[in-house]
Amino acid sequence: MPNRAPFQIAGHSVAPGSSLAVDLPVSILPDHTPVHLSLEIYHGKRPGPTMFVSAAVHGDEVIGVEITRRLLRAPQLSALRGTLIVVPVVNSFGFLNRSRYLPDRRDLNRCFPGSPSGSLGARLAHIFLQEVVLRCDFGVDLHSAAIHRTNLPQVRVSPADKVTQKMAMDFGAPVVLTSPLRDGSLRAVAAKQGTPILLYEAGEGLRFDEMAVRAGLAGILRVMRGQDMLPAKGIARARSAPYICTASHWLRAPAGGLLRTFRAEGETVAEGDLLAIVSDPFGKEEAELLALGQSLVYSIEATGIAMMCVVLRKGQAAAHYIMCGPQANNNAFTLGTPLTEICVMHGETAAAASYARRLVKEDDEGRDIMPVVDKMNQMIDDYRAKSEPAYGAKMGFVDEIVFLAKLRGYMEAFAGDEAAANEDSPYAFLAKLPPELVAPLMRSDPFYIETALADIEEEYGSVMAFLKEEVDVTDEELASIRSQLLQ
Repeated sequence: MPNRAPFQIAGHSVAPGSSLAVDLPVSILPDHTPVHLSLEIYHGKRPGPTMFVSAAVHGDEVIGVEITRRLLRAPQLSALRGTLIVVPVVNSFGFLNRSRYLPDRRDLNRCFPGSPSGSLGARLAHIFLQEVVLRCDFGVDLHSAAIHRTNLPQVRVSPADKVTQKMAMDFGAPVVLTSPLRDGSLRAVAAKQGTPILLYEAGEGLRFDEMAVRAGLAGILRVMRGQDMLPAKGIARARSAPYICTASHWLRAPAGGLLRTFRAEGETVAEGDLLAIVSDPFGKEEAELLALGQSLVYSIEATGIAMMCVVLRKGQAAAHYIMCGPQANNNAFTLGTPLTEICVMHGETAAAASYARRLVKEDDEGRDIMPVVDKMNQMIDDYRAKSEPAYGAKMGFVDEIVFLAKLRGYMEAFAGDEAAANEDSPYAFLAKLPPELVAPLMRSDPFYIETALADIEEEYGSVMAFLKEEVDVTDEELASIRSQLLQ
C-alpha cells in the first residue's frame, strides 16, 4: 500500500498515524491578548473520510467540551481510518465569559457563512467554516440547551437529508428530531456547500450531565464506525431504536407564577395529559398545561432561582416528587432524612387504582382472583422499595441523607454568606464548616455501594459482565487487573 500523504492545514503538516494541535488566529483582545481557534487533528495511517467534531459554538455548552475531551482520549482512535478534526471550543469568547453569546451579544450560530472583514462573529464563523467544516466530508456539532433548560439527549436532522438521517440512526441517541435548517446557522450553510452535519443536543448550559456526555461520546464513535473510520471492536451498540419525532413545538405557560411539572424529559404523553400547573404565590389561581397530542417531552425550562429542597418525612404526591432530584434544574441541593419517603402515592393506593376494576370483574365472572391479588402485592412491595431513602439517593432524587440533628448545619451552610470567605469560589463556605458536617458530604456510604453492586448484578449478572459490556474491558485486561490488585 503506498504511503499516505500528510494532512495540510494552515501551513501545518500532519503525518499519517500522528496527531497535532493547531491554533488558527482569530482576533486580538483589547489588552492585546491573542485569541485562537484551537484544533486537534488525528490523521490515520489508512485512508478514509475526513470528519470534524465541534463543541461550544455557544460558549456555555460545556457538555460538548467534555465529550470532545473524552473523544481525544478514546483508545479507538489508534485504529483511525481517515482524518478527524476536533474543535473543543469554537466560541472561545463566550466560553471564557461563561456566556452563550459573543461579546457583542451576537449568536455565533446565526453568523454563518461569515466574512473575513466583518464583525467578530462573522470573522470567527468564516475561519471555522473555511478552515475546518468545508474541508470535511461530514461532521458532528455538539450543543446543549440554554441555562435553566434541559434537553433530553437527541440528534437533529434535516427533513430531506438521507446522509444525516443515516448518521442519526448510527448515533443511537434516544430521540431523532426532524428540524428545519435556520438561516445563518452552521447546518444550513454547510448543507448548501455539500457538507452534512449531525447536530447533537443534550443537557443544560453550564452544567455537566454524565448521561448526556456518555451518550454523546458513544454516538460519535458509532457514527465513525458507520462511516468505516473505526473498527467495530470496543464500540457498544445502541441498546434500543431511537424515538423518531417529525415535528416539535413549545407549550408555553399561560400565566406567570410557580410552575410544578408532572412529567419528565423522555416521557411520552397523550392528548389531554396534565403536564404542569402554574400557581400564583398566594395559591388563589391555578392554570393547567395539557398535552396537545401524542408527544414526547424532550425539553423542560424552569426558573433560575437556586433552591435547597428538604424532604423531612413524606415527599408524597407528584408536586413533591418533581421538586426533588434531576427533575428540578434549579435545586442546588436536595436533602433527605432516614425517615424520608419519596413517591407519587403509596403502593396500596397505586395497586387499588390499577387493579380494583379488574379484581371486581374477575370476581363477578367467577374466576380466581388470587393472580390479581398477587400482582397487587407485587406492586405494593415494589412501590415500598422505591420509596426508601436509599433508593432516592441512588436515583438522584436526593443528594444526601442527613440525620435530623445535623440538618440545621446543612441549611445554615447553604444560606450563609459564601463571599465572606472567598469571593472567587462559590463553594468557599465549605471551609467554614466543622468536620462533622463536611464528612457526610465526602464519604461513600457502604450501603449505597452495595446497592449499586446489587443493581449491576441484577441487570448484567456480574460485575465482570458489566465491565465487558459497558466499559469494553477485555479478558486480557481483566486478568491484568486481577494480577495487580489481588494477592
